[in-house]
Amino acid sequence: MSGLRIDTDASSSAARRWAEWGDQINRLHLEGRRDAGRLHIEHESAWAVWRLASAASGLWAVSGLLRLVVEQVEAADSGRPGVYPRLSPTELLQVASGVARSRDSCPAGTPFSGPIGEPGGTHSGELRAPYDIADVDSVAAGRQLVMRALADTDSTERIREDEFELVQLGEHRYLVVLPGVIDLSSPGRGLKPEHRSVRDLDQHALPSSRSADVADNAYAQMVWSALLARGVPAGSQLVIVGHSFGADTALDLAADPEFNGADGRFDVTHVVASGYNSGPQLAHVPSSTQALVLQNRQDAVIVGEAIGEAHVTDLGYAVGDVGEGLLDFDLPKVVSGTARAAWHEIGAEVAAVSHVVSRADDVLGGDIAALVALEPGIDTPTASQVVAVFDGGSEGFGHHQDNYVDFIGETNDLAVTAFLASLAGMTAVGTAIAVDVSVPEPDEAGPDDDDDS
Repeated sequence: MSGLRIDTDASSSAARRWAEWGDQINRLHLEGRRDAGRLHIEHESAWAVWRLASAASGLWAVSGLLRLVVEQVEAADSGRPGVYPRLSPTELLQVASGVARSRDSCPAGTPFSGPIGEPGGTHSGELRAPYDIADVDSVAAGRQLVMRALADTDSTERIREDEFELVQLGEHRYLVVLPGVIDLSSPGRGLKPEHRSVRDLDQHALPSSRSADVADNAYAQMVWSALLARGVPAGSQLVIVGHSFGADTALDLAADPEFNGADGRFDVTHVVASGYNSGPQLAHVPSSTQALVLQNRQDAVIVGEAIGEAHVTDLGYAVGDVGEGLLDFDLPKVVSGTARAAWHEIGAEVAAVSHVVSRADDVLGGDIAALVALEPGIDTPTASQVVAVFDGGSEGFGHHQDNYVDFIGETNDLAVTAFLASLAGMTAVGTAIAVDVSVPEPDEAGPDDDDDS
């Protein structure tokens, strides 16, 4: 083995270890913030937690730099073009740090937001642990990318409740990771005052569920404006991975001709939508975008959406509350909270709740999918679209991201693995930025404002 090869192996190993250290220190930073809040000593502890946040950010930056340098060396050694073939080591550090506009890098600050987020700072960015997709096998590389992205949608350490993730995978190549709602199990009226996240259930997810149009999806609009504010160049290639409301948003963006396509601002090459009843949206996604829809038959959210799929007008709280009163077991909190995202007429909601009540024995027996006709299997509606319905785990009433991560990690279905292999050109070392999507405070209070009272 050559000395060069030993050096690259050692550098890659060190880079991954430093990224892990950065993750560990970031956890300490967040725990310190929580402790300081409980003890009401935020001001006294600010310097200490800032040092922890800065240390985590520094380790992630150096980790990213090492992997980018290794990637350049290995690319040159193999005669292939590198991810950043024209950047100097100084520019590579700028990209890895996310602190300067080097060509199309994403400038960012240190990870100093609160454990769940904070109001204000809309479109600001913070560095997170870099992506490190290094497998030479194209299917394995695509698998790693999707698994990491889906796992990040469940991690407030990497994506706070008022953020989404933007990963720079190369020059004019980005990954957009869209988590779902932040109040699914405990829905309440109005935006949360702790952060005013656009990922709110009643304020933004429910109105979006009524259409496949970006005009009705405030989350999609916020992501779109954030990409512009973060300096993502026009014409850039995007991979979008979303879960739940994030899946809804991913497909809304991919289906919008002004956002994606020949006449759009960006080129969405791939979209992954998990944990959402995405069938109605697929018809609007152009054939130039490869789409993968993932649905767990045990996912109570998809079950609730499927029950009311045909009813699209208005929504309310009343019947959801009735459903919670009628069903004397744990599932109703999820069903009543999530079904309201798809049950839009009061009459339809009554029928849907009645249907759930009539099938209570099935649900109690663990057969959540018995509520609707959700058959397992792989469907390919078009040459560029794959819909995978699978019998997954029941964690988080089947809606938890781990159920979907496990499926991607284990599947060998040819249609799904072909989709994963097609991601090979978009997988590499990536600088990850968490981008704030807090809804700005209204300039003037009015009777129609989204008060948090």
